[in-house]
Amino acid sequence: MQELLNYKNDNGSFHLYQYEKNSDELLSQVKLNSQELNKLNSFTSKKRKKEWLAVRYLLKVLHPKENISLVYNEHGKPSLSNQSKISISHSDNYVAIALSASTEIGIDIQYHKDKIKNIQSKFTHPLEIEKLNPKPEALKMEFLHYLWTAKEAIYKTIAVPGTIFTEIDGSQFEIEKNKNWIATYRSEIFTLYSIRIDQLYLSFCHNIQ
Repeated sequence: MQELLNYKNDNGSFHLYQYEKNSDELLSQVKLNSQELNKLNSFTSKKRKKEWLAVRYLLKVLHPKENISLVYNEHGKPSLSNQSKISISHSDNYVAIALSASTEIGIDIQYHKDKIKNIQSKFTHPLEIEKLNPKPEALKMEFLHYLWTAKEAIYKTIAVPGTIFTEIDGSQFEIEKNKNWIATYRSEIFTLYSIRIDQLYLSFCHNIQ
């Protein structure tokens, strides 16, 4: 498993990896209890099994001296058994993990998909649409991918069902400028770090309310 990027600020950190290991190789490098094995065996998709095992493998890599496990709240938001915050995202053979000792965080990655333009009305804010309309097609597609990952990262930070993506205002984002920027959702303000690596887009978020 190859680490492509790691980033840290005062609120947390994230690690981006690309992997080619199959499920059997990953399974041989993690120690699962009976409950975790049952969970693994419940997945019918080989892709889902690999994603699930990749996260457990990386927890071992990132916490080599601790026996760390994932726990989930009533909304399905994960955290670690040592009380640290965590956010996870997968896309193709990439996995990103964000960690924080105390700050609520979110991360999302998305490999370039042309079909994103077919769902843009479901997640774009009116002010974002104003910025998008005059842009050439290639730049518009790039902008949409950044917005999608940012809003997914914000949703994971909030972790409350019913978050309305079209009300998240990411119109301050500028592709040509700094990777650090601000988005808002109702009365909340979020800081984001967004980056593109080849055809993969990534956004890391925390709340600064």
